[in-house]
Amino acid sequence: MGEKSSQNLNNIDQIKNIIFGDNIKIYDRKFSELDKTLNKMTSEFTERFDSIDKRIMDLENLVQNENKKLTESLKQTKSNLEKTLETARRKIENEIKELREDKADKTILANQLIELAMTLKGEDLLQELNSGNKKFDVE
Repeated sequence: MGEKSSQNLNNIDQIKNIIFGDNIKIYDRKFSELDKTLNKMTSEFTERFDSIDKRIMDLENLVQNENKKLTESLKQTKSNLEKTLETARRKIENEIKELREDKADKTILANQLIELAMTLKGEDLLQELNSGNKKFDVE
């Protein structure tokens, strides 16, 4: 059987030679070159695709990391602003309270000075108040 198969191959080679002539070697060489070129291009394409895929993954990671940093920064800024706002609110409330106390202190001082003046003048403050001629705010 081995001899028949070799005869069949020889017959096939003879048929090829009849159909294609000497050009078969040129075609075989060109097909071999095309196969090498195709394999090389496939390999280059795969390398470039892998490189692009890696770059995309790196960019996605970078964007995620920057997003996390910005989110944390915004949270920290918000917290700082809330603290600053609360501190300013307390400070304003204290200032308002002090102003009200100063006003009350001035009113008391004014009433005491009027009473002293009336006493020095020799008039009784109670008599003046009861007569309704003068009104004094006493808080």
